[in-house]
Amino acid sequence: MSSVINEIKGKLDIVEVVGSYIKLEKAGQNYKAKCPFHNEKTPSFFVSPGRNSFYCFGCGVKGDIFSFVEQFEGLDFMGSLKVLAERAGVKLRFDPKAKEKGDRTERLFELMDESTSIFEENLRENSEAVAYLRKRGLSDETIKEWRIGYAKDEWHDIEQKLKERGYSETEMLACGMIKKGDSGKQYDVFRARIMFPIFDGAKRVVAFSGRIFKQDESDVAKYLNSGETELFKKSEILYGFHRAKSGIRRLGFAILVEGQMDLLMCHQAGYDNAVATSGTALTFPHLSILKRLSSNLVLAYDNDSAGQRASLKAFQMALSSDFHVKALKITDGKDPADLILHDKDAWKKAVGNAKHITTIVFEDLMEQNLPQEKFVSRFRENVIPLLASLPSESERARFISEHKMAVQTGIREEYLMEEIHGWSEKNTLDSTSEPKENLGPPKVLVGDPARRLFAILFAVEGSSINGISNESLKKRLKEIVGEAFDNFYKQFNDERSRLIFEAENIYGGELKEKEIDELFLNLEEDILRQELEIKMKDLQKAEIEKNDDLVIKLLALCQKVTKRLSEIKNKINEEAKF
Repeated sequence: MSSVINEIKGKLDIVEVVGSYIKLEKAGQNYKAKCPFHNEKTPSFFVSPGRNSFYCFGCGVKGDIFSFVEQFEGLDFMGSLKVLAERAGVKLRFDPKAKEKGDRTERLFELMDESTSIFEENLRENSEAVAYLRKRGLSDETIKEWRIGYAKDEWHDIEQKLKERGYSETEMLACGMIKKGDSGKQYDVFRARIMFPIFDGAKRVVAFSGRIFKQDESDVAKYLNSGETELFKKSEILYGFHRAKSGIRRLGFAILVEGQMDLLMCHQAGYDNAVATSGTALTFPHLSILKRLSSNLVLAYDNDSAGQRASLKAFQMALSSDFHVKALKITDGKDPADLILHDKDAWKKAVGNAKHITTIVFEDLMEQNLPQEKFVSRFRENVIPLLASLPSESERARFISEHKMAVQTGIREEYLMEEIHGWSEKNTLDSTSEPKENLGPPKVLVGDPARRLFAILFAVEGSSINGISNESLKKRLKEIVGEAFDNFYKQFNDERSRLIFEAENIYGGELKEKEIDELFLNLEEDILRQELEIKMKDLQKAEIEKNDDLVIKLLALCQKVTKRLSEIKNKINEEAKF
């Protein structure tokens, strides 16, 4: 195994491997990027070609190409080995007796692959099932590429065929291919269903989703998905992600759909940045996987009531995870698969016209021309949760102002903010979601702009970094942080040596104007967000005390801060627009 690993490392350059996942910038002899494993505003993640390794000064994650792929893709070592071997053109060579004596997990993967092959063969023998898939719009090439198959309408078909191939009942149970009934006898889980294999990031089959075929759908579930197993954690795997990774990186955004047919028709139509939740609710781990590739997301859920309910929950989760979320507007009750089948141009137009979800939901509500009382009720039901899920007060204020929500609802802006805060306090999306930051100064991390700027200042004072003068840097810092400059200086001076070391490694002795400007924009944004939080609390207090003069003054200040935050956001996100 070690010889194979060394061969792969010899053929693959770590900069090319990591750079195929995230955008890298040259930094002296190394390369830098924003870390894909934790949130940060300025790059702390470094790749060293000389050492053939990576290291993040922010969160401490480090390793080689194998550990990077493992962590980025959410794979085990064998999964990363498979991905990189395929990339390097290295054939994996295993002990021919491995199937009999080998690793339990690898045998389970082999069992799932054998099951997929059996289902594929069954489909080739079933012309009616093939005709159904073609009628739904799938080409023969798509059927083959995605290894779609068919589970026969028999109780022991897959069980018997897997036994013939040397797999035990224990292994079949572990993979979820058979189950025990009340009598204690085993039987096939999937029967009379068109089978869609679900792959992990290494293109290994880990589960199935089966659509009922030629049976009364009122008696059984339309779709049946594999339960969780050693190989399959439904909250961590998105259908089609193994094929969508490069598309998401290339296009700068992901399209999220609900079902297999929606996903397959998207890819067939050239939208290879689409992924699907595939019968399970969107989870924060799903969002975490996507965010490593892009924080831009377009949701295209089905138009039925269940799809709309799922959409609202998904929108809230994505917004609270700091995604820029857009939504497609599909009319006539069609789902994405139907629209693509009947009118590809309409689908292309829908993707191109996608808008921020808060805008779409509010505009849809306005178009309904509801009586005022009902309009306000629906606004509270559908729009308030989205506003509450936005990551910052300034973002909420921007949408409220942009769409004149206070005017349209007849609710004063400060009361709208109060309702938003109230909703946030009463509703939590998921116990696994990360807690919101408390009001007050943010925690100072390696990647924080204040820490980074003072690290540069100390390095400039010691003449180990060029590109900006000591006095110029101090002047700009004082303009933004004001009287807090001395406190910051004293706080960071306690770890001066470490900060100088970080700055020298990050910037390599020469600072670019673009880098320093971005850091100052990020610092100003942090300061203004804190200021806005304080002003909004003061505004609520003034409103309660009926101090109208102070309310007017504070509203003006909040609007001024919000405007500046919007300008900063536009500058920072200019390259990320899609």
